Amino acid sequence: MKKTLALYLIVSLLLLSGCQAGEQSKTIQYSDDLGRTVTLPSQIERVAPSGNPAQILLFSLAADKMVGWANRPRSYQAKYIAEKYQNLPEFGAFYGKRGNLNLEELMAADVQLVVDFGERKNGIVEQLDQLQAKIGKPIIFIEGDIDTMAAAYRKLGALLDCSERAEQLAGFCEQTIAYANDRRARVDAPLNVYLGDGDDGYEAIAADNIHGRVIQMIGANNVAQIEQTSGKGGNLISAEQLLNWQPDVILFNRPQALESAQNDATFQSLNAPLYQVPDALYNWMGRPPSINQLMGIYWLGNLLYPDVYDADVRQKASQFYALFFNYQISQEELDALLQPAD
Repeated sequence: MKKTLALYLIVSLLLLSGCQAGEQSKTIQYSDDLGRTVTLPSQIERVAPSGNPAQILLFSLAADKMVGWANRPRSYQAKYIAEKYQNLPEFGAFYGKRGNLNLEELMAADVQLVVDFGERKNGIVEQLDQLQAKIGKPIIFIEGDIDTMAAAYRKLGALLDCSERAEQLAGFCEQTIAYANDRRARVDAPLNVYLGDGDDGYEAIAADNIHGRVIQMIGANNVAQIEQTSGKGGNLISAEQLLNWQPDVILFNRPQALESAQNDATFQSLNAPLYQVPDALYNWMGRPPSINQLMGIYWLGNLLYPDVYDADVRQKASQFYALFFNYQISQEELDALLQPAD
């Protein structure tokens, strides 16, 4: 009897062990936002981003599941990132004009899933399918921009088993977009805004450029009503073009541009206030275009229409960095970010 019982227990343990192993090896079929059906592990613990937008989405939601950066934070960004994440491997961008994928680093990280996030581009289905075949790892695409960021968090949160945190982040996104929609409708006289990129400020962010969407979202006009050129920066313009536009307010993405404009006869002749766009980990106007644009809504709205956009920008910034990046931003840091106009 004892031998029979012992044998039964051994067999039961073996069956249980086999069942658990089977559970761990299960897969699911996932339909991404391109309509691609991708086979994924049922439990996902090791994820890589395809580029900067995906990196921000993934890191803010599930940092402990991100096994590497598309672009590792630079030295001036490091203070916003907990030390244990700073030296994760760098995989590079996965595709596109700036694709610099380091396949060896990716394979060494034993990635279970690659997440791509952003705008739907021409040929993206073929690109992702080819890349997926090349790396032998599943890749999913989540479509989104600042308007649909809440939905993106919920989708990825459900997939990575962190829906509760995803809901917290989605809530901030939805509140901010609702705030912008409500306050934009109250703007009576839209101001004309120029957003300059590049070191001298003469690279205009075109009105239809995703990197400048905050301008329209808060109820202002982007004076650069020109066809967007492809490439990393904005459209090169002349001093004459800038004078023709006669902006009411001038914004610069880079501190070098503000310094240059302070000694530039064209910018000075416009008699428009010059502002440096806040850049704390990421630029608030959209470098890259992601959740940092949420803070751009509060900042630019309050800057241009303080009687309409009456939210406390400092309080919102403190909430934003604590919630999305687990970083307690100081009042001294906010003083430096929220500099008055030149």
